[in-house]
Amino acid sequence: MERSTNCDNSSLVENTQNENCCCKNITELKSILKLNNKSVESTLKQLMTQIFILNNSNTRICNAFKTMDQKIQIIMKSNDKTRSLALPIPVLPSSLVGILPTKSIDEVDAVEALLTDNEDGLKNQEELKSYLYIKSSNTSTFSAAIRHTIDTCFEYHILALFSYKGKTKRSFIDLKLYSVIYEALSGFRTSPLEEQTFHKVTDNYIRHAFKKDTNTPVSN
Repeated sequence: MERSTNCDNSSLVENTQNENCCCKNITELKSILKLNNKSVESTLKQLMTQIFILNNSNTRICNAFKTMDQKIQIIMKSNDKTRSLALPIPVLPSSLVGILPTKSIDEVDAVEALLTDNEDGLKNQEELKSYLYIKSSNTSTFSAAIRHTIDTCFEYHILALFSYKGKTKRSFIDLKLYSVIYEALSGFRTSPLEEQTFHKVTDNYIRHAFKKDTNTPVSN
């Protein structure tokens, strides 16, 4: 009987110890979880702070780029105005005023007569070259400069009466006007490729002149 009582007491003590151990473990676990939660919260706060700082930095960077872009646009516009002011005003030779762009074959022939190789004709050639060069200086591309220069000398319905090498119509390259146009744009041609571009664009522009013509065709 005494032995049984001792066993019961021993079992009770053991159970009590186990309960205390479990409670202790649970308490420790809660403490660990609490610490972990605090650590996670702290880390999240730090991350949010960093994100906020980065967001502000990105906003400032974007605003800085926007301001820089606006300044660049202002500088570019200012540069365009300055460049335009720096260029001399093109002046058409007095003998060609009212004739260019040519509006009839008779006017083409009249211009050709004014561009002969005598003293007055050579002077007219040089003045017309300078005029065409200055007029084409503000164009964006070489091809645009070619078309603009041809438009200065010919209306579409007159240009349509020519073919580049004269295979089907009057030869364009035999004109003194062609020689003047070619030499006026010599500054654009700095390589064999640009030389090819000149002939290709000019030929193509003449071929399609009739499509641009809105006037009544003029006969030879």
